[in-house]
Amino acid sequence: MTIKDLFNNFNKSHLYAVVRINDKHIFRPYFEKNLLPDNSEVFLIPVIAGG
Repeated sequence: MTIKDLFNNFNKSHLYAVVRINDKHIFRPYFEKNLLPDNSEVFLIPVIAGG
């Protein structure tokens, strides 16, 4: 399963810029290429803006 597949299973509309998998940061352009290892610790890091 890729990171993109994970998001497709969630059906979330929130935009995530970065995903941290087992202390490795994966950026949005690489979501389709990176596989999720079994028993991974996954953190979703959302896009936020301020002013």
